[in-house]
Amino acid sequence: MPLNRHLQPCRTNPRIKLVSALLLTTGTALFASGCSTSDKTANANNAEILNDANAYHAIYDSKKPVLVEFCAPWAESSKQTAPIMTQLAAEFTDVRFVRVDTDKAPQTMQMFEIETVPTFILVSKKCKHGKQLTGVHTKDELAAFIQESYAECHD
Repeated sequence: MPLNRHLQPCRTNPRIKLVSALLLTTGTALFASGCSTSDKTANANNAEILNDANAYHAIYDSKKPVLVEFCAPWAESSKQTAPIMTQLAAEFTDVRFVRVDTDKAPQTMQMFEIETVPTFILVSKKCKHGKQLTGVHTKDELAAFIQESYAECHD
């Protein structure tokens, strides 16, 4: 079954940005700019960053496949991936996007054998520990990773 990938309209209109932010916080995506929860502006329109207390259930209880990004608030690379994740979350409506703050989730990092940030993993009911993609990648590279991982887990 192919993924739904919907391109969204230009987001220069503030009303469109607000609607997009609200859509992202209602279940399509769970992440904020960068990987820090200290920026109140970024978190006003975004849901929580996952930690050890909530990561397991957020990832494994999801009805949709979950693209998990392991990130760190101090890592410039994690800050670079935030806008790409926002764009992809709007395009891949069949996938839930979450970010795990590695500073607040050492047990989750160990469970997934994470050694570097950012690391991306697509998890689903059929693929509990999908293959990993590490480092900063373009939007197209991450989109291809999502498509490929999804296909491997659902064939």
